[in-house]
Amino acid sequence: MTDTFAGLIPAIISGFTAIVISWAFSFTSYGSFSDFIYQILAMPLQSLSSSVGSLLFIVLIQMVLWFFGIHGSLVVGSFVTALYLPMDVENMDALASGVARSELPNILSKSFYDLFAGIGGAGGTLSLIIVILLLAKSKQSRTVANLSAVPGLFTINEPVIFGLPLILNPIMAIPFILTPLVQVLVAYLAIWSGIVPRLSGVQVPFGTPIFLNGFLAGGWQVAVLQVVCVLAGCLLYIPFVKVLDKGKLKTEAEAAQAEVQTESIDATGETV
Repeated sequence: MTDTFAGLIPAIISGFTAIVISWAFSFTSYGSFSDFIYQILAMPLQSLSSSVGSLLFIVLIQMVLWFFGIHGSLVVGSFVTALYLPMDVENMDALASGVARSELPNILSKSFYDLFAGIGGAGGTLSLIIVILLLAKSKQSRTVANLSAVPGLFTINEPVIFGLPLILNPIMAIPFILTPLVQVLVAYLAIWSGIVPRLSGVQVPFGTPIFLNGFLAGGWQVAVLQVVCVLAGCLLYIPFVKVLDKGKLKTEAEAAQAEVQTESIDATGETV
């Protein structure tokens, strides 16, 4: 009983404090505490988010964290939502009021981030999977790519990140970090130039297959732009996959030779 009442005391204090703050702000020019937060914090943040440089910086931090084994997407997710979701709302409101797609106020938005800042998952790993399946000869790499291909289409890339692996992999660090940055730039330039229409602000659920999510968010042009971004990622990954594959083939050959020698020793009882 004592514990129950002890829990009520901080709840009553918190509620009373919130009522007092709300009452006090009713006498200010802001009208309410929520309007105060919007004008003081949200509006300046929205002006920051209008710059493609700010999104590139966020994605860069995300990918550096991923490289060191920290779930960068979760770390920056709250910032992305706070900065860019209001821009989706603005686009949706403008579209509902009759504004043409080409004249919508924002290029960048949360849906833009979801669609282009790493297609197939952090690091744009759908491109990596494609390159491995087309060019790699290493059994391990091809096995990981085969297992990762279908999840990658649904933006689930943990199998390739931890299976290849990409974490703390110095050979793959450059394309792993740069690919989503390049994909963001390619998408931004395509929309900024008017080649592809601006996004309507529709929020496509996470896990919707790649290309279908682009079609739902902005039509066939956006889906085609995703294909272009994937191809750009492939070009970045190709030289590094070749270096990685060469090293893995050497390791696999040495392991196979050691296995043959072990079998020979077991069969003859003598060192060959």
